[in-house]
Amino acid sequence: MNKDYNNLLKEIEVSSCPNCKRLIRIIEEQQIMIKELERKVKELERRLNKYENAHIPPSQKKFSNPPSDKPYKNPGRPIGYSGTTRPIPYVFS
Repeated sequence: MNKDYNNLLKEIEVSSCPNCKRLIRIIEEQQIMIKELERKVKELERRLNKYENAHIPPSQKKFSNPPSDKPYKNPGRPIGYSGTTRPIPYVFS
């Protein structure tokens, strides 16, 4: 089909029809749009496939989380923190 289209374009370019040149430009723009949309469809189908495989249990599905902007923070009290101790409660005998 692409060869037929190219041959047709060559024939039209030979003609001096101004309307034909405008139509050729529109067709070329639409071809670019079609290629972009096909690429988007492939990407969306790939992403959708992660969620719609019935043979994979939810616990096995891999979700890619976006990287965090926060720096890593160690758990627990800060370094150099002076701790406090509770007083021993009074026991009645």
